[in-house]
Amino acid sequence: MRRKALILLLLLAAFGAKAQEVSGGLEAMGFGRIVRDPARAGLAFAGLASLSQGPAFGSVAAVPFYDGTFDGAFSYSRWNPSGECGNHFTLAAAGRLGKRYGISASAALQRAVGYEGWTPTDFQARLGLSMALSELFSVGIGGHYLSSTLSPEDHLSGFAMDLSLLLRKGGFSAFLGLSQLGSASLGDKVYPTAASVSLGAAYAHCFGEHRLEADLDADFYLGGGVILSGGVQYSWREFLFLRGGYHWGSAKAVLPSFASAGLGVHWNGIRLDAAVLLGGPLSRSLTVGIAYGF
Repeated sequence: MRRKALILLLLLAAFGAKAQEVSGGLEAMGFGRIVRDPARAGLAFAGLASLSQGPAFGSVAAVPFYDGTFDGAFSYSRWNPSGECGNHFTLAAAGRLGKRYGISASAALQRAVGYEGWTPTDFQARLGLSMALSELFSVGIGGHYLSSTLSPEDHLSGFAMDLSLLLRKGGFSAFLGLSQLGSASLGDKVYPTAASVSLGAAYAHCFGEHRLEADLDADFYLGGGVILSGGVQYSWREFLFLRGGYHWGSAKAVLPSFASAGLGVHWNGIRLDAAVLLGGPLSRSLTVGIAYGF
């Protein structure tokens, strides 16, 4: 098991080094890094290592550790960059295959503010496969198709991949991955996607009917940007959830800085979650979602 985990780490390092060689230009498909899970949005996009949410929106490597069999989710976001609203729609599903394997898939469509009769549109589809190496470790691999119609004449499309390793022990979990590594083409020009080395950690503690979880993520983009995000989640009887967090983005980061607040109600396999972003150019962006797992 340790040998398999080491091999994955070496693969991550090799892919990262190769990507550094080609990522000197403009990074494309930054919209693919938007977190569409309303629960993680309430944590300011933190939660890569979290195992407390349903796996439909979670990291690919987390699916084999899911207690249930299937999870399906839908989310809607009213995106508000600098006061110009856009609409995001996302469908996602994940399931365990036997005791060791998992599969996940999602599709997201976002439509920006139209101008002169034209509406810019972005689309993302993802398929992920995962395997538990032991009770402690799991690995995942995901593939993305990304498409962005910038104008009636300009269409950008490409493919990217994720690699991830997840560790869990007691109330602690940790994540290491290479996220959205790939390229996109616009005519005869090819651009690297907005890829990063991703790190995450989460710790959860239960006391009676109460549960408290803290999440911390970091993304080091191959194009030079850095994002740090942290959040705290409180739950009562696994029924009522309160969330808050802060997301910091450097000058070259794909997403700017903002705070967040979120609320959730989970009952009998049904999850209703909502979050709002506060401060900065994304202030008042809203994400809501419904999910069901069994």
